[in-house]
Amino acid sequence: MNVPAYQAAQLFPTSTDLASWRVDQAHGEFRLVGRCFHCHDSCLTEIQPRVLLGGSPAGIGHDDGFVEGIPRKILCNCENGHPDRPEDVLAGCGRFWMVLVRQLSDRTWSIEPCTDPTLFPALHRLSVDERTEEHRLRAAAEKWIGAVTALCGLFSVAGLVAVKDALAGIGTLGRIMVALLYLSALGVAAAALINGYTAAYGWPTEVETTTIGKVRAYDRIRREQAGGTARRLRRAVLLSSIALGLLSVMVLILWLLPRGGPTVTPPSSPPATSAPAILPSP
Repeated sequence: MNVPAYQAAQLFPTSTDLASWRVDQAHGEFRLVGRCFHCHDSCLTEIQPRVLLGGSPAGIGHDDGFVEGIPRKILCNCENGHPDRPEDVLAGCGRFWMVLVRQLSDRTWSIEPCTDPTLFPALHRLSVDERTEEHRLRAAAEKWIGAVTALCGLFSVAGLVAVKDALAGIGTLGRIMVALLYLSALGVAAAALINGYTAAYGWPTEVETTTIGKVRAYDRIRREQAGGTARRLRRAVLLSSIALGLLSVMVLILWLLPRGGPTVTPPSSPPATSAPAILPSP
């Protein structure tokens, strides 16, 4: 049997072609089962009605048990060995196609070709996110461990004001100024750290993708993430500069505020005693 070579290419099946495919639903999970239209090998694709931007999906559940219509990119994932397949691709012949899965009023399923080309870019990105979400969640969790550690390390600046005799001799007004500057710097530094790590590694956000409108909303959020990342990064740099300035002012106050010395009370002299009178000798 001649096995076709691997090639990433989009196919455009008709409704007649898709009639041989079926939808299996069990325990809230949806699977599309059928044969690739190019290599004719068996394929199985899981549909996740929800996907996390930067994370993994939660359980699938619907109160009414009804799914309106799910647009998806179906990628051949057959287990046959195709020549010229890249080493980082584990399965399939490289062909893919777009479908719209609908549940009819009698609770049966239909698989139709998705013919709206404006959906194709969104479905491409959604397909990538679905395949990589577990890896992205684990990587983000590992990076956020460092963020938590760094956030806890901010409290080490307390040594500037908690060291013995650091505030000795400073008046009440000076102590209040140092405390306000310290708390302000700590809060600004924490905000800078959170903004910086969120810009670098993102924050897992669950997005439902069970309809065409929700897929478009997901794609809009995904495309807007670059602008949000840039804003958070700029904010992190600005807040870091402000925190550094507040800490510098606090240290200068500790150095330059006048310190009152202890009051020294001179020792009291003993009371003077009158000398005894000397009587003349007879």
